[in-house]
Amino acid sequence: VTSLEKSWIMQYLFMYCRIGVVMSPLRDNTLSMSYFDHPFVRYFAQGLLVSISTSDPLYFHHSTSPLLEEYATLMKLHSLLPMDVRELARNSVINSNFPLEMKRKWLGDDFQLIMNRGNDIRRSGVCDARLDFCTGCLIHEETVLNLVLSQVCKKGEQPLSLSFLSTRNPTRIPTGATQQLRDARRANYTDWRIMYPRIDIFRNDTQVPATDAVELLCDVISLRKKYINFHVREVDVNVEDVFTDSKFDESKWEYNSYYGVFLLFRIGKSPPWPSFIPPVREFIRDVATVREAVMSHRGLQHLAEQRLHLLERKFLLHLSLNVSKEAGAKEEKEWNNRDFFTAHKVDTNVQTAAGMNARTLLEFFVEKALHHGHDVVFEEDNQPVTLRQMLERYQINATRITVDELNHLINSNSHIRTIFLEVDNLMKGRYFAELTKRTLELYQEDAFSFSENRLVIRGESKDEWWKLAQWFDRYGMASSQNRWMINLPRQYRRLRQEGAVRNFGEYIDNIFQPLWEISLHPAEDTKLHYFLTHVSGMDCVGDESKIDLPLTATYPHDWDSDLNPPYNLYLYYYWANITTLNEFRASRGLGTFSFRPQCGESGGVEHLIGGFLLADGINHGVTLSQNPVLEYMYYITQLGVAMSPLSNTAAASAYLSNPFPLFFHRGLNVSLATNEPLYFHFTREPLIEEYSIAAKLWQFEFNDLSEIARNSVTQSGFPPAWKENALGKLYYLNSALGNDVRKSRVSDIRVAYRYEAYQSELNFLSGQLSGGRQMPRAMRLLEEEIAIYEEVMRTKVVMPAAGDEDDGREEIRSPAVRAVRIKAELDALERDMQRMKVLAMQMGSENRGIVEAFHRIRARLKTEGLTVMGNLNDCFAPLDTNGAASETINRVSENFVKEAA
Repeated sequence: VTSLEKSWIMQYLFMYCRIGVVMSPLRDNTLSMSYFDHPFVRYFAQGLLVSISTSDPLYFHHSTSPLLEEYATLMKLHSLLPMDVRELARNSVINSNFPLEMKRKWLGDDFQLIMNRGNDIRRSGVCDARLDFCTGCLIHEETVLNLVLSQVCKKGEQPLSLSFLSTRNPTRIPTGATQQLRDARRANYTDWRIMYPRIDIFRNDTQVPATDAVELLCDVISLRKKYINFHVREVDVNVEDVFTDSKFDESKWEYNSYYGVFLLFRIGKSPPWPSFIPPVREFIRDVATVREAVMSHRGLQHLAEQRLHLLERKFLLHLSLNVSKEAGAKEEKEWNNRDFFTAHKVDTNVQTAAGMNARTLLEFFVEKALHHGHDVVFEEDNQPVTLRQMLERYQINATRITVDELNHLINSNSHIRTIFLEVDNLMKGRYFAELTKRTLELYQEDAFSFSENRLVIRGESKDEWWKLAQWFDRYGMASSQNRWMINLPRQYRRLRQEGAVRNFGEYIDNIFQPLWEISLHPAEDTKLHYFLTHVSGMDCVGDESKIDLPLTATYPHDWDSDLNPPYNLYLYYYWANITTLNEFRASRGLGTFSFRPQCGESGGVEHLIGGFLLADGINHGVTLSQNPVLEYMYYITQLGVAMSPLSNTAAASAYLSNPFPLFFHRGLNVSLATNEPLYFHFTREPLIEEYSIAAKLWQFEFNDLSEIARNSVTQSGFPPAWKENALGKLYYLNSALGNDVRKSRVSDIRVAYRYEAYQSELNFLSGQLSGGRQMPRAMRLLEEEIAIYEEVMRTKVVMPAAGDEDDGREEIRSPAVRAVRIKAELDALERDMQRMKVLAMQMGSENRGIVEAFHRIRARLKTEGLTVMGNLNDCFAPLDTNGAASETINRVSENFVKEAA
């Protein structure tokens, strides 16, 4: 066991030459190797002809049937299937020294020692499909070896060839009909310009289709379309445009809350209920429908488990075939600098009050305590209390306090927390602003890391928005490295007990009424209007582990008890009010808000169902791994999931048990976020720390990290212009047409694989549906993406036809295709050069104006008897205003065109 384990070459030779290996895991567990570290199962999965034996039952076994004990232990501890165990039993017969006649009696009258010939399933118990697969894999290996031998032989010599298997078993070369079927199946999603080994899975036509399960899945997926539009395009907005728009007359419109949802209507008219907002009773029915499908349909559960497992294995096979190709050749790395650290990445889930590093907070606290002790931090009995007096009261020694002691103080002392980590205090949130700006400055040191920090609106009064906007404007909190999210805590029960609100409807009004007021009349509070242009979305947060009340159709203003409404009732009224508000703000050219709640860190399956129906994306999603149907639904809809493995270690999941790598392998739209760096991170770059730990413990390649970073950008609420700069002009396309490798740092091969795997999966599901139904897709078909690409880029996409086994390589290499592609590139370069000429002329004109203005000011200063500081005559040489820059551009472009020709 140990000697074979050390040599991969010998393992490969044993596999290829079909040399039997008999092992005794229970014996080895006692004498040489731990049972769970034993390579037996790995050898079996790799295709070695392994079998199991007992060796010395007297010393290592306890039952009267030691061989059955060996098989049972292996099956239970390594989760082997019955078919696996039967194949091992068949291998034991092959490895034995019984005569051939006896082996044929046990395995089949026509049984032969070479592979799958003459198998009788009634005797061996092993199906032909399993043996055919093993044979096909071995023949493929032999084909690859012969191809390598033909490539390395010297010119003029006859290449060596191996024929250990192919002479005994017919090689299964894809027939023309099979190839046509493959090309037809791939016709609507395969980008044949991207060359890499592709994986196709063909199913037996006699297999019983899972029609009922897929029909139910299609019905459930379609429910989400009632609430979320898959292909909504974001638009850039200008903060001043709303003040110059004369088409909208604010005086003719008003808004009000109807059944807990704010609606807009003309003054004097009653508003109709919007068709895009299903009533709460319909939402409750939809939740019940999804729950029934997710929890009770065994066929759908089996289908989801099988497909997710297949997606995972398919990706791992893709990695084994393409990991070096995805890393890129040396020339590609030099061309596009394929480096994760220069890929844009967004921390899409940061609680601002815990967003700083512990060391940063400690340094800030000590600095204020030592040098700003005279600051008045709060009032008590109408008397001012300074920071020094407060520290003396609580016996805090600023020179000796540690990080742990400071964290304890912040969590246990309301005065310290309010002073340092809140907006609404006597100091108008000055300390909190200064601390937050220090944290944001750390992002500015890294030009490729960005964040979406959360600010809290509790819903206790309508003044919260005004105070937050004043704080934002007073301290200049706008940052190019950050967008702001609004955190809505599910704290109605506490507010009701404190007397801040009388019912749930008043809580909803406190959150959304100020937003409607400023959206309808932005001139009434320009600071709040300006602040909202920096807000990308909203989420809700709370303890998901608490048991929810049953979901009922009680309207918010009728919910006046002290009990907290159910989680999904919160989500519905958040979503409904955000949606109606977005509809109005979009019509006025104002920015809209996404809805990305904290969902699935703990709690029941209803939380994930509510998030599936209503959310643009969720945070955490750890409990998805407990329900394969919901996980499969999140994959089909490509609903964004921002996960925080380090933060989840506190309550949700141990780090190595976190399902993030599993979700990533299967193709879910997952990204990494920090959540609360103050408590779970140690470095000044918590987001890089999150990525680096994931890379080390889960063995991610740079290409994997770049893909995760790319997901974080698309999930974020940054404006479209910023995303274009981060990922490319067509970032919203899912195929390789939308991938700019020089910006995203993600290989085209990986993007093409993800796109093709998704479309293949959806084609499989649509093929199971009856009546021409189609499974709703979160990604466009390739012809749609090509049309968008050609319209935006004004460049024709030359798509090679699907060829034979080399995936269209000859078509791609043909001179005609290359000539068309080079001509398209030259046309694009010519357009760029024309644009650069115009820009050069504009810059020359602006420079002349600047110089003339400077000379006028200089002459005036001289006439007024003032001294001009510095030797400015040498700093401004005469400008070349005759288009020298344009001539240089023309000369370079002509040389390039000559070289290309």
